[in-house]
Amino acid sequence: MIKNYLKLPLLVLFALITGIGSAWSQVTITQWNFDQQNLTPSTGAGTASTIGGTIGSFATGNPVLYAWSTTTYPEQATNSGTAGVQFDVSTIGYNEISIAWENRNSGPAANRLRLQYTLNGTDWLNFTATDANATNINDGSPAGFDAG
Repeated sequence: MIKNYLKLPLLVLFALITGIGSAWSQVTITQWNFDQQNLTPSTGAGTASTIGGTIGSFATGNPVLYAWSTTTYPEQATNSGTAGVQFDVSTIGYNEISIAWENRNSGPAANRLRLQYTLNGTDWLNFTATDANATNINDGSPAGFDAG
């Protein structure tokens, strides 16, 4: 989806799920920083897991202490959208939800990033990122989207 091919994370440095409680304040619903080298949120409640055969481990991050590293994605052009990481967080009682993360890629990473969400816990929707509803920054510069 992202023009400069910031791919499905090999190294998830930081996953942050936030909700805006009102027009005047922002509330962090759940946050993971992985510094304790586990998948327990550092703020709030939720679960993080790998799906589709992806394997996770912890690696030294930058600038944080640790990051969640994932590997073992399907071969290129096969099983698109079937493997990666999944963060489950209840957003009941919140609206205007924002999601943010930092990722770094290297050789064993998937070649694309796809954000999916569900409104009912069963049916998954693909988020289509555009300049109007998302921000993609690479090395401090806007990187755009390719709708892939």
